Formats: sequence, structure tokens, C-alpha cells
Amino acid sequence: MLLHVDAPALGALLVSAALGATAFHAYLRQRRGRRHLEFLYTSMRAIQSAPNLRLATHELLQAARLLLSAEVAELVIVQPGSAAPVRSTIDGNAERLLEATEVTPALEQAIGGGEPDAYLDERGFATATAAVARIRGELGLSGVLIVGARTAGGSFSGDDSQLLETFASHVSAVLEHDQAREQLQYQAHHDDLTGLANRGLFTARCAEALAVKGRRTPAILFLDLDDFKTINDSLGHGAGDDLLVAVADRIRACAGADVLAARLGGDEFALLLPSATLAQAERLAVRLLASFDSAIVLDGREFRIHPSIGIASSQGPETTAEELLRNADVAMYSAKDGGKRRFARYETEMHARARRRQELASDLERAIERHELTVQYQPILELGTGRLFALEALARWEHPEHGVLPPGVFIPLAEETGLIGAIGRLVRHDACSQLADWRKLFPDLPDLSVTVNLSPPELQDRELRREIESILAQSGLPARNLILEMTESSAVQDPQVTIGHLRDLRRLGVRVALDDFGTGYSSLSHLRDLPLDVIKIAKPFVDDLAGSRTAEHLLTAILQLAHALSLEVVAEGIQKRVQAEILERLGCRLVQGYLYSRPMTAAAAGGYLRGVPKVKPRPVTPRVARARPLTVRAR
Repeated sequence: MLLHVDAPALGALLVSAALGATAFHAYLRQRRGRRHLEFLYTSMRAIQSAPNLRLATHELLQAARLLLSAEVAELVIVQPGSAAPVRSTIDGNAERLLEATEVTPALEQAIGGGEPDAYLDERGFATATAAVARIRGELGLSGVLIVGARTAGGSFSGDDSQLLETFASHVSAVLEHDQAREQLQYQAHHDDLTGLANRGLFTARCAEALAVKGRRTPAILFLDLDDFKTINDSLGHGAGDDLLVAVADRIRACAGADVLAARLGGDEFALLLPSATLAQAERLAVRLLASFDSAIVLDGREFRIHPSIGIASSQGPETTAEELLRNADVAMYSAKDGGKRRFARYETEMHARARRRQELASDLERAIERHELTVQYQPILELGTGRLFALEALARWEHPEHGVLPPGVFIPLAEETGLIGAIGRLVRHDACSQLADWRKLFPDLPDLSVTVNLSPPELQDRELRREIESILAQSGLPARNLILEMTESSAVQDPQVTIGHLRDLRRLGVRVALDDFGTGYSSLSHLRDLPLDVIKIAKPFVDDLAGSRTAEHLLTAILQLAHALSLEVVAEGIQKRVQAEILERLGCRLVQGYLYSRPMTAAAAGGYLRGVPKVKPRPVTPRVARARPLTVRAR
């Protein structure tokens, strides 16, 4: 009608219609964009609120399908440091989440930003009906997000692809946030150094196990490494950390799937058996102790380390996780007091012993300040002549309430509390000064020596040579008259360091003795490698002499070996005359024990020295008896 009535006005109408259509189209685009923004906001909130990565992945794949009305959504992500990618797929009502997959060239190309067609074909997507977006996070996360249909029948526009790219960028941030959250949660409950559970997680799991009512109750094994402080102080914290990681690996290997292993701090570890009998806990303790029989090798160096283990189980329905852990700790100290390298079960009376032990530790620190520690001396004599070879200096604690305490009571306590260095310096200083005074008082005993024990921490101390040099200079004692004793077990904690320190000491002129010979590890190899002058045969060998031909054969072999290596031999712990007679017949020259003298105070030792033979002992070649050949017959 407008064309017939007013043709020129038709142009204005068409312009108005075009403007209206354009405005309506813009409105629809804005409305669709707003819906997309609202969808992105809602879906991101749903993904972020998911309690774990699996549910978050489910939410984002569902959101991707709804966003583009797609049938299938698939996500492949590669986490930094992960060996393999993880694939998640939702196809209709079927879903497979967080499954490890292999890296193919087509996947590498798609993740790297190349053409994704090869990967789409590989996964069975129709190229024309799929949209692909890359996942690229700031923290190294990468991957690919695909939505589409398995068969042809539609396509996605450029706007759809751009929308998916926007969605993928949000997904990258959410995934990295979720990954960071899980990493923080892991770090909050695990030890940074070893990867084992920490004290907080261990206590929480223990409380959960105690809350479960049943016939079996939780059991805890508490482990503490014997003499670990020596290695940590002497070699540095780096080597100590490496050793702790190796220890954690051995504990983890013994623990198994049902046992929670934790590092509680320092060199303390614990294992939780959620439901076990005491017998099962003891079997695990035996396996743990056996796993440390072989040395730990780090950077070509061997370290001998052993744990002491305490075992505790629930004492009743009111037992708390803290009480159970404390009981296991108390039992562990009982194992240490019993000789280390062993396990002990918790018993109620152990708490009283632990309290006394703590009180004794406090008293020991004050004892050094109050000069309650003294030195006693036990003679080492030449068999047959009675001539004096040396005096062994032994620390004693004159406790104001408990009387004189022997080293076995307070020396292990001093090692654990870090007081052993102060005690060792006191004993060495007093012994050297006292012997220097006796040499002046008894000039006809010029070869008289004093032997002083070195604890494992002292043996690893880099300042040991300087300290010994200073003590000798202050006392005026010739270095030849000082003999430093060490046990074989302490010498093998770090043989390379030990050998270096002993060679430095021998260059001063000091002599070195190996105490308790035969009770440590690989004694023959240590005799070959360690710079020694004297070996002291351990008391158990002497105890078995009377009535045991095997003990005689063993002692004969030791004496023959020592003679071949030009080493002096001292037999310790002589208490019976028959033991001395057998040793003299076998050719052992030097002896020490209660048969001849108990340890004496310095004043009593001075009186003893007045009565000993004053003739300089002649060098005596050991008369080594030939052992009767041993015949072994096969059954």
C-alpha cells in the first residue's frame, strides 16, 4: 500500500526496519552474553565449592556440556611433576574421571597448541562437530578441553569456540587453585623432609582408631634413632637430613599398606597399627630392627644406625591418642636403658622410672656445675709379674641422695641430653693432670699410662685433637702416656671420619685402644683399617673361659691375630683365679678386673701405686698357645 500511495516513503520504512532488526540482534547478543556470564559465574562457583578434585572435574565437564549443548565433554590435564596425564570424560550418563593415560604424539600436539584434528580422530570425535580449547595455567598446569558429539550432525560457530576458550581459561585458574589447595592440605599433614605423616595427622588418625569399638585396639610403635646426634653434629645437617630420608624409606618399606608411618620430629618416628594385637606389633618391631642390620650408604659412605622402639596399646576406653603416644615414648626409653637396638612393651611402672630418669637428667646438669663428678682408677696389670701397665680412668657421680653412681647409669643420659662433651673433657683433664702428678711423685714408674674412654659423639668431634693437645700441654703429660679407648660400635658409625680423627691423634703420640673387642661388627676388617695400639677383649669372652673349649679357641685366635698386627691385648673383667690361669697359659699379657682391684678414688690409687713393683717392665713377647684344630663333620 505504501508503494502505491507514497513510494519514496518506503525507503524510510526499510531503514527503520533495518535499525530495529540490528537493535534486536544486539539485544539478543547482549542477553546471550549475559546468560553466558551468569552461567560461567554459577558453574565456577559450583566447581570451586567441590570438596575435592574429582568432584570439581565432574562439575566442570557437566558445565562444558551444558554451555554448548554438547553430548560429550573431555578434559586431559598434565600436572607439573606428574609422570602421566590424567583424562576425564562424560559421555551421556557415563563418566570416567581422573584416569591415567599415555602421552601420544597427537595428544602432545593438541596440548602444545598444534592442530587437534589428529587427537580428535584418535579419540573418535567428528572434527566438524567438536570444539577444542587449550588449558594453560600460570603454575605449569596444561591440557586440552573438548566438547562435541561422537557423530556428525552439527557444528560449533566461532562464537562457541571463543566461549569455550573463555570457559577453559577459567577452568585453568580453578584447577590450579584446587591443586594448590590439595597441595597445601598435604603439606599441612605431612613431613616436608621425608613425606611421612606428621605429628598432627598421626595424632588425628590415632584418635579415630581409638574411637572405633572392637575386639582389637590400636597399637603404636615409637622409634628413636640411637646416637643420631653424633652423626648430625659431626657431619652437618645436610648429611643428617639425607640419613633421615633413608631411614624413612626403610620404615615405609616395613610398614605396609595398613600401617600409618609418621615422623614426629627430629629423629623420632612412629607407626600406627589401627587394629592389631601386641603380638602383631612386636612382629613389626622385629622386622624394623632387622631392616637396620645393613649399613645405609650415602655418597659412597657407610652409616650404621639403629633404632630403639617402644610399643604401646590402648589401656582402656578412656585412653587418648596423646596418652598412647606418651606411653610408647616411655617404653622406647626403657628399650634404650636396656641396651638400645631393641624394643620394649609399655608397662604401667615405666612411668615412675621415666619420672626418675627425668629428675636424674636435671640433677646431672647441676652435678657438673657443683663438681659432683669424680674420676676413679682401675689398674691394668701384667700377668705373672704384677707390674702396672696403666690405670683406666672411670667417671663416677657422687649423687647427694643416691650415692656413687656408675657410668652405666648416667653416661647414656649424658649422651642423650648433650652433656657428654662436658663430662668427657672433665675426665680427660683430671686424668691427665693426676697422672702427671703421679709421675713426679713416683719417678720409677715412667711408663705408667692412663686410659680414658671416648663416647661416640666425642669420637666424631672435629675439635677432639685440639682439645687433647691443649690438655697434654696444660698437664705436662707426655702424649705416649695417654691411651684413648673407643668401642667398636662407636668407631663404625662413620669409619672414614673416625679413621681420620684417630690418625690425627696418633700423630700427637697418643695411643688408641679398641674396647669391647669382638662385640661389634666386622671386627677383622676394623683391625685392618683402624689405627690401633691396643685391643681389649670383652668381658663375655672371659666369662666363658672356665669349662668352654670354644671360648679358649676364640681367645687363642684373637691373641694370634693381635700378635701378627703388633697389638697389645688386655683381657677385661677378670674375676676368678682360673680365668687368669687360662689367660696366662694362652699367652695373654695384660689383664684387668675385680680379681686384682676394683676402681679406686685418686687418693686410694696413690696409695696403691706405692705398693706396686717399681721395675720397668721388660717387653714380653706373647706366648701364644697353638689352638687345637677344629674338625667339622658333615652330617
